[in-house]
Amino acid sequence: MALDTGNGASYRTSPELLSRYGGASVTTLNSNPDGLFTARPSEPVEANLKALISTVRSGGYDLGVAHDGDADRCVFVDERGGQFVDGDRSLALIVRHTARNGDVVVTPVSTSDAIEEVCSEVGGPGL
Repeated sequence: MALDTGNGASYRTSPELLSRYGGASVTTLNSNPDGLFTARPSEPVEANLKALISTVRSGGYDLGVAHDGDADRCVFVDERGGQFVDGDRSLALIVRHTARNGDVVVTPVSTSDAIEEVCSEVGGPGL
């Protein structure tokens, strides 16, 4: 797994948690504290993640993950050609595979309607 912590809050915890509890072999990018975000802008959008995408494309990685500065969000880069997967899409996939009938899913205000549609499909009350 390739992990870009963006020099933010998760620079130490995410690699450790993923390797210790998730059993992942983790290659880190931008994994030192830097509140000025000099390596890349904090927002984990595709334009800011060229190094992560390139690393995943270089081969040998099942997944790429990038956090925003305070690590309350993450986005993914897939193993097939390093395709960027935005936050709404990845959240919809996670909800589809984890939510059960009756579960309540809490999301940020900025989340798209796709999550509500997925919640309806799995029988949850939605957002």
